Amino acid sequence: MQMIDRDIATSSALVIDPNLTSRGMLVSQLRDFGVGSVSQSSRIHDARRMLESRTFDIVLCEQEFEAEGYSGQNLLDDLRRLQLLPLSTVFIIVTGSASYTTVADAAESAVDSFLLKPYTAAALGERLTQVRKRKKSLADIFAPVATGDLAAAAKLCLKRFKEQGPFSAYAARLGCELLLRIGEPEAAKRLNELVLETDPTVPWARLGVARAQIDGNQPAAAARSLEALVAEQPNYTDALDVLGRLQVEQGDINGAVATYRRAAEFTRGSIVRLQRHGLTAYYAGLRDEAQKPLERAAVLGLGSRMFDMQVLVLLTALRYEQRDGRALQRALDSLQEAAAKDPDNTRLARLGSVAWVFGLAFHKQFDQVGTELASWSTRLLDPALDTETACNLLTLWSTLAASGVPMPDDTGAWIDTLATRFASSRATTELLAGAAAIHPPFAQRVWQAQQTVAAMAERAVAHTLEGRHQEAISTLIDEGQRTLNMKLVDLARMTLQRHRAKVDEPDTLAATIDRVRAAAAQAAQLPPLGQTGREGAALTVRAPVRTN
Repeated sequence: MQMIDRDIATSSALVIDPNLTSRGMLVSQLRDFGVGSVSQSSRIHDARRMLESRTFDIVLCEQEFEAEGYSGQNLLDDLRRLQLLPLSTVFIIVTGSASYTTVADAAESAVDSFLLKPYTAAALGERLTQVRKRKKSLADIFAPVATGDLAAAAKLCLKRFKEQGPFSAYAARLGCELLLRIGEPEAAKRLNELVLETDPTVPWARLGVARAQIDGNQPAAAARSLEALVAEQPNYTDALDVLGRLQVEQGDINGAVATYRRAAEFTRGSIVRLQRHGLTAYYAGLRDEAQKPLERAAVLGLGSRMFDMQVLVLLTALRYEQRDGRALQRALDSLQEAAAKDPDNTRLARLGSVAWVFGLAFHKQFDQVGTELASWSTRLLDPALDTETACNLLTLWSTLAASGVPMPDDTGAWIDTLATRFASSRATTELLAGAAAIHPPFAQRVWQAQQTVAAMAERAVAHTLEGRHQEAISTLIDEGQRTLNMKLVDLARMTLQRHRAKVDEPDTLAATIDRVRAAAAQAAQLPPLGQTGREGAALTVRAPVRTN
């Protein structure tokens, strides 16, 4: 059989197919084409782990894996979204359904090609030849991506699109992603709009406009764009992912739960979507709904780079609440094992430290529980303490209190300190209150703290309206230093910018605000909620690094 191209002998391939006969045929045909190294997997989740740790030049993946509740398209979506698949890798889906190609084309999948069963060796060879030709044609764009020069790659994409060179549509899609990555949302929006002028129905370009609107601080416009898109393309899970995150950022946690639930239903084996659904459901106070997707994410995801270990923290809370000692210990063991493998990971250490207290409480070691709680209480204003940890502490305190564990007398003051610091936006307040929902008195303290912060801000605005600009700014700085609440710090900065000419020593005030803002920065960051890295909704831009 004729070789595909002159470089095929140095290439590696992975065949993923549950059917031994089909898998063997594909492996044999690739070897006949001259592929230098061919690996195979019968289980798609095993293949996912292989793709997370190794680079392959060619991937041939069966579409249907009904027994695993996953598909070839799910695998591709997860890999590219989390930047785990190089641009140079050829990914071909093998499918027995003629209608699937229509569905996938309508969703503007990033799959390189489809191979429809029954197929001939010649058909496979033709697909490989075509796709590898495209990859080579785009090599000049891929090269600066591989070296980290995304701006140069974006310029090449724009040039290719404007000149309508070979594979200009692909270049435009990649260019839009690159522009977002380098912080140029307006340029990305214009490029997507140029694509839509040619074809107003292109889903990825419409999604690109919405993502650019988000990055350009236009959340209302982005929400309208996304809602229109998912109304017309209800199974476009990339759009659901982006809409769900926007809803979280806007404080609409219940809306995000519904959106993530839809996305997870379309891709039942997606670790990322399962954990997003479960985490947001938990923080919406829907613990019964949260349990199943969290459990499935843990079953599918442990050992995967897609898995967020925060899932295990919430599972320990649920297991403690249900008095399921064996399941609780399994979650604790998994956290401990992960921390042992990555001892320098401070996030894993924080997650494990909170979860460990559930184990102590389960075994009624209440003296040690008290010691651990007191230890955490000394770090509530530590600049390194983040919103995720704040939510976990509220989950811990509230779950213990709801189960009747005697809590220290200072617990109320701890909640007030934590909530006053992190209740800087509707989104963070909703998450904090949701974390404490199992014990309503604690959740109520969160809302009271948010009202206290709002009252502080209102008093400062009143001082400004009365012409007492110096007093307003000084008060906001003092309260910002005391509470580390980012809302108060940002209001101080905005007031100074607006009334700089009316206050004494503005440069000194600005320097003080900058110092306080640096200390309060963690209070403005939302927790990952299952987002394990910089995720894109278009094409992955990870540089290939060969390890096999």
